[in-house]
Amino acid sequence: MQHLIRLVSLLLAAIFLIHILSTSGQGEQKKVVWKGRRADRTTITAEDLSKILEEHKRWIETDRKQGQPCDLSGAILSGANLR
Repeated sequence: MQHLIRLVSLLLAAIFLIHILSTSGQGEQKKVVWKGRRADRTTITAEDLSKILEEHKRWIETDRKQGQPCDLSGAILSGANLR
């Protein structure tokens, strides 16, 4: 009976240790913020890119009456989520 109690105690301790190790550092991870550059070397953020694409979509959908066409020629957008 004592062997069973020790075994269960060790098992619980191991599970607790694995849980602690797997969750440690998760709160410390920094969120990676995407940034790109326009052709003129000014910074463009993910929020900026989203707004630019929304304005372009509106421009297309309104037959070029509202919104703005986007010109991202020469922009560095590597790593951007373009979905």
